[in-house]
Amino acid sequence: MRKIIAVCFVVFVLGAGTSLTAQDAKTPSSQEVKAAEQEAAVVLSEEEKMVASENQTPPLLRGLTGKLLMYLPNRLMDLLDIFSLELRGGAAIGADVRLTRAVGLAAEIGATGDLIKGYNRQYGCALTQGYEAQFLIPMAENMDRSISYGYVNKYWQYGTNFPLPSDAVYAPRTGARDYWTIEAGAICLVGAKVAVHPLAFVDFFAGLILLDPSDDDYTLKPITY
Repeated sequence: MRKIIAVCFVVFVLGAGTSLTAQDAKTPSSQEVKAAEQEAAVVLSEEEKMVASENQTPPLLRGLTGKLLMYLPNRLMDLLDIFSLELRGGAAIGADVRLTRAVGLAAEIGATGDLIKGYNRQYGCALTQGYEAQFLIPMAENMDRSISYGYVNKYWQYGTNFPLPSDAVYAPRTGARDYWTIEAGAICLVGAKVAVHPLAFVDFFAGLILLDPSDDDYTLKPITY
């Protein structure tokens, strides 16, 4: 974008010089072109300095110092990421036990309102409706979560296909579900579902030595006005 602005500036200067000398039927000299290019370079340099100044992060917030300042908040969030909890109520009945989404026993049908502390830091509430059934590996489902509030992802999963970790709903940092979850739950008008996320254990223990394999640590940023 900045290169385009610089080129436009050169064209503008050349055009202005041409119009001023049109009555003499003269073209811009090489010195005039060079002067215009130098002036455009000065404008571009000033713009780059301005952008660099605006985006510059204070040294205190960068690198090891920034990680140490956010160490305790990030370790707390990593610890909370290890488990999920859904408190549920509605016209529904069912139960499920799973060792990853690929293997489990599940049968549920109905509609529920859910209070959620979920995977990928989903916090809020949602309406979930439909059915699901699984006997070890074979499965069928049509679950819809199209209404949600807070930081809860919406999704609609249906079909009888074997679930794959590459499915969008299981995306590591943006998906609504954890493919590797270990979970158990039950509902009969009211109920709950508890899940443990094994990969979150890895992220938590790695965070103790300032590593972040999940790339979800919060960082400090300068306040801009």
